[in-house]
Amino acid sequence: MADDYSPLWRDQDELIWEGLELNLLKQRDFGIGTCVPTSLAMIASAISGEEVHPNRFMEGDLSVNTQSPQDWSDKLQTFGGQLAYCNSDSRNLENYIAELIEYNDLFMIGFYSDKPNRKAGAGTSTGSSHMVTMYQDKIYDTNGGHMFPANAYERTDCMVKRIFRVVQKGHPRKV
Repeated sequence: MADDYSPLWRDQDELIWEGLELNLLKQRDFGIGTCVPTSLAMIASAISGEEVHPNRFMEGDLSVNTQSPQDWSDKLQTFGGQLAYCNSDSRNLENYIAELIEYNDLFMIGFYSDKPNRKAGAGTSTGSSHMVTMYQDKIYDTNGGHMFPANAYERTDCMVKRIFRVVQKGHPRKV
């Protein structure tokens, strides 16, 4: 159920990606700390119809800064998509799952693996985090290569860092 005060996405009826096939990848096959490039490769493959290897987001002209959502979005445009920020705040993922399922679309969700360091100064880490892909009612977690029904995902007790909707290149909402 959408939050009446601050829904993740303004237009409840907007469906951007229908009938996608996501092929789950395991980040361990590509190196430690590769959840962002691995997730981007899964998404790029699904929206473009071509096989996109995570290494494309780890080296060369499509190499991404794993701490820069603007960079992820820019590189995803090569494949016909971009990221758009969703309204979110410091709540656990479990508080967003029902609303995300209602949208029935494609999202990238970042969350803290541990309790975040809220006193971290500039240039220091706020804590370890992880990125997953959600499409319709399933979460694709590249850490271990598992797909879960979204309402049964084992890490919904983690605090959300960022939520992005994957939209088509040129969509007015963006990062």
